[in-house]
Amino acid sequence: RQPARPLRCDMADPLAVYGRLWALSNLALHVTFHGGSLAGLLQSGWAQRAFTVLAAASAVAPSNGRLLVAAHAASIWQFSQMLPAVFDADCWAVHHDAAFLLSAAAVAVGSPRLLLQAWTGEERAAVFAGLSQCLRVQAALWYGGAFFWKLNRAFFEPSNCPALFFLQLVDYWLPVPLPDSA
Repeated sequence: RQPARPLRCDMADPLAVYGRLWALSNLALHVTFHGGSLAGLLQSGWAQRAFTVLAAASAVAPSNGRLLVAAHAASIWQFSQMLPAVFDADCWAVHHDAAFLLSAAAVAVGSPRLLLQAWTGEERAAVFAGLSQCLRVQAALWYGGAFFWKLNRAFFEPSNCPALFFLQLVDYWLPVPLPDSA
Protein backbone atom coordinates (compact mmCIF):
# COMPACT_ATOMS: atom_id res chain seq x y z
CA ARG A 1 0.00 0.00 0.00
CA GLN A 2 1.36 3.39 -1.00
CA PRO A 3 1.28 6.32 1.42
CA ALA A 4 -1.29 8.97 0.69
CA ARG A 5 0.01 11.90 -1.31
CA PRO A 6 -0.72 15.38 0.02
CA LEU A 7 -3.33 17.33 -1.90
CA ARG A 8 -1.95 20.03 -4.11
CA CYS A 9 -3.64 22.84 -5.91
CA ASP A 10 -1.92 23.38 -9.26
CA MET A 11 -3.92 26.30 -10.57
CA ALA A 12 -2.00 28.44 -13.01
CA ASP A 13 -4.02 31.52 -12.07
CA PRO A 14 -6.14 31.22 -8.91
CA LEU A 15 -7.45 34.79 -9.36
CA ALA A 16 -8.91 33.85 -12.76
CA VAL A 17 -10.56 30.77 -11.22
CA TYR A 18 -11.97 32.94 -8.44
CA GLY A 19 -13.15 35.54 -10.96
CA ARG A 20 -14.97 33.02 -13.13
CA LEU A 21 -16.61 31.26 -10.17
CA TRP A 22 -17.60 34.60 -8.61
CA ALA A 23 -19.14 35.85 -11.86
CA LEU A 24 -21.01 32.64 -12.69
CA SER A 25 -22.38 32.17 -9.17
CA ASN A 26 -23.54 35.79 -9.00
CA LEU A 27 -25.16 35.59 -12.43
CA ALA A 28 -26.94 32.35 -11.50
CA LEU A 29 -28.16 33.86 -8.23
CA HIS A 30 -29.43 37.02 -9.85
CA VAL A 31 -31.05 35.23 -12.80
CA THR A 32 -32.97 32.90 -10.48
CA PHE A 33 -34.02 35.86 -8.34
CA HIS A 34 -35.39 37.68 -11.40
CA GLY A 35 -37.76 34.99 -12.60
CA GLY A 36 -35.22 32.63 -14.12
CA SER A 37 -34.52 34.63 -17.27
CA LEU A 38 -31.69 36.85 -18.36
CA ALA A 39 -34.25 39.13 -20.03
CA GLY A 40 -35.92 39.79 -16.67
CA LEU A 41 -32.52 40.60 -15.21
CA LEU A 42 -31.73 43.08 -17.99
CA GLN A 43 -35.09 44.82 -17.58
CA SER A 44 -34.15 45.84 -14.02
CA GLY A 45 -32.60 49.16 -13.04
CA TRP A 46 -29.32 50.57 -14.31
CA ALA A 47 -27.28 49.20 -11.44
CA GLN A 48 -28.54 45.67 -12.13
CA ARG A 49 -27.89 46.01 -15.87
CA ALA A 50 -24.35 47.29 -15.32
CA PHE A 51 -23.63 44.49 -12.88
CA THR A 52 -25.06 41.85 -15.26
CA VAL A 53 -22.95 43.03 -18.20
CA LEU A 54 -19.75 43.31 -16.12
CA ALA A 55 -20.29 39.95 -14.39
CA ALA A 56 -20.92 38.24 -17.75
CA ALA A 57 -17.78 39.84 -19.17
CA SER A 58 -15.85 38.70 -16.07
CA ALA A 59 -17.07 35.14 -16.61
CA VAL A 60 -15.76 35.24 -20.20
CA ALA A 61 -12.47 37.01 -19.40
CA PRO A 62 -11.70 36.32 -15.72
CA SER A 63 -8.01 37.08 -16.12
CA ASN A 64 -8.78 40.77 -16.76
CA GLY A 65 -8.16 42.26 -13.32
CA ARG A 66 -9.55 45.70 -14.13
CA LEU A 67 -12.77 44.09 -15.34
CA LEU A 68 -13.01 42.14 -12.07
CA VAL A 69 -12.58 45.37 -10.10
CA ALA A 70 -15.34 47.05 -12.14
CA ALA A 71 -17.65 44.05 -11.70
CA HIS A 72 -17.11 43.94 -7.92
CA ALA A 73 -17.72 47.70 -7.69
CA ALA A 74 -20.90 47.29 -9.77
CA SER A 75 -22.00 44.49 -7.43
CA ILE A 76 -21.66 46.81 -4.43
CA TRP A 77 -23.47 49.59 -6.31
CA GLN A 78 -26.26 47.18 -7.25
CA PHE A 79 -26.50 46.06 -3.59
CA SER A 80 -26.84 49.67 -2.45
CA GLN A 81 -29.75 50.12 -4.89
CA MET A 82 -31.58 47.12 -3.42
CA LEU A 83 -31.42 48.35 0.19
CA PRO A 84 -33.28 47.80 2.50
CA ALA A 85 -34.79 44.74 0.75
CA VAL A 86 -31.72 42.49 0.87
CA PHE A 87 -31.10 38.98 2.14
CA ASP A 88 -28.41 37.92 4.61
CA ALA A 89 -26.53 36.27 1.76
CA ASP A 90 -26.42 39.62 -0.04
CA CYS A 91 -24.81 41.21 3.01
CA TRP A 92 -22.19 38.46 3.14
CA ALA A 93 -21.57 38.79 -0.60
CA VAL A 94 -21.07 42.55 -0.42
CA HIS A 95 -18.47 42.03 2.32
CA HIS A 96 -16.64 39.60 0.03
CA ASP A 97 -16.83 42.09 -2.82
CA ALA A 98 -15.44 44.83 -0.58
CA ALA A 99 -12.63 42.50 0.49
CA PHE A 100 -11.67 42.00 -3.16
CA LEU A 101 -11.68 45.74 -3.82
CA LEU A 102 -9.60 46.42 -0.68
CA SER A 103 -7.12 43.73 -1.67
CA ALA A 104 -6.78 45.19 -5.16
CA ALA A 105 -6.45 48.71 -3.69
CA ALA A 106 -3.73 47.55 -1.30
CA VAL A 107 -1.73 46.15 -4.20
CA ALA A 108 -2.44 49.27 -6.30
CA VAL A 109 -0.87 51.48 -3.60
CA GLY A 110 2.46 49.75 -4.20
CA SER A 111 1.89 49.51 -7.95
CA PRO A 112 -0.17 52.40 -9.34
CA ARG A 113 0.02 50.96 -12.87
CA LEU A 114 -2.44 48.30 -11.65
CA LEU A 115 -5.37 50.55 -12.55
CA LEU A 116 -4.19 51.38 -16.08
CA GLN A 117 -2.40 48.33 -17.45
CA ALA A 118 -2.80 44.56 -17.44
CA TRP A 119 -1.89 42.94 -14.14
CA THR A 120 1.35 40.99 -13.91
CA GLY A 121 1.49 37.52 -12.38
CA GLU A 122 3.01 38.89 -9.17
CA GLU A 123 0.28 41.50 -8.84
CA ARG A 124 -2.43 38.92 -9.45
CA ALA A 125 -0.88 36.62 -6.84
CA ALA A 126 -0.67 39.50 -4.34
CA VAL A 127 -4.34 40.42 -4.87
CA PHE A 128 -5.40 36.78 -4.45
CA ALA A 129 -3.24 36.35 -1.33
CA GLY A 130 -4.74 39.44 0.28
CA LEU A 131 -8.24 38.37 -0.70
CA SER A 132 -7.87 34.84 0.64
CA GLN A 133 -6.51 36.09 3.97
CA CYS A 134 -9.37 38.55 4.38
CA LEU A 135 -12.02 35.97 3.42
CA ARG A 136 -10.66 33.51 6.00
CA VAL A 137 -10.96 36.14 8.74
CA GLN A 138 -14.45 37.12 7.57
CA ALA A 139 -15.65 33.51 7.54
CA ALA A 140 -14.21 32.86 11.01
CA LEU A 141 -15.92 35.96 12.40
CA TRP A 142 -19.28 35.22 10.77
CA TYR A 143 -19.42 31.54 11.66
CA GLY A 144 -18.11 32.27 15.15
CA GLY A 145 -20.79 34.91 15.57
CA ALA A 146 -23.45 32.51 14.30
CA PHE A 147 -22.22 29.91 16.80
CA PHE A 148 -22.64 32.28 19.74
CA TRP A 149 -25.96 33.60 18.37
CA LYS A 150 -27.36 30.07 18.29
CA LEU A 151 -25.88 29.14 21.67
CA ASN A 152 -28.88 29.69 23.92
CA ARG A 153 -31.06 27.69 26.28
CA ALA A 154 -33.25 26.37 23.46
CA PHE A 155 -30.17 24.93 21.74
CA PHE A 156 -29.54 22.61 24.71
CA GLU A 157 -33.17 21.49 24.98
CA PRO A 158 -33.02 17.66 24.58
CA SER A 159 -36.00 17.60 22.21
CA ASN A 160 -34.46 20.23 19.93
CA CYS A 161 -32.94 19.03 16.65
CA PRO A 162 -29.62 20.93 16.99
CA ALA A 163 -29.04 19.40 20.41
CA LEU A 164 -29.62 15.89 19.09
CA PHE A 165 -27.40 16.51 16.08
CA PHE A 166 -24.65 17.95 18.30
CA LEU A 167 -24.80 14.99 20.68
CA GLN A 168 -24.62 12.56 17.76
CA LEU A 169 -21.46 14.31 16.56
CA VAL A 170 -19.96 14.23 20.06
CA ASP A 171 -20.82 10.54 20.39
CA TYR A 172 -19.26 9.75 17.00
CA TRP A 173 -16.03 11.66 17.55
CA LEU A 174 -15.32 10.85 21.21
CA PRO A 175 -12.74 8.08 21.55
CA VAL A 176 -14.69 6.44 24.41
CA PRO A 177 -18.38 5.63 24.15
CA LEU A 178 -20.74 7.72 26.23
CA PRO A 179 -22.47 5.79 29.02
CA ASP A 180 -26.15 5.04 28.55
CA SER A 181 -28.46 7.16 30.65
CA ALA A 182 -30.96 4.34 31.10
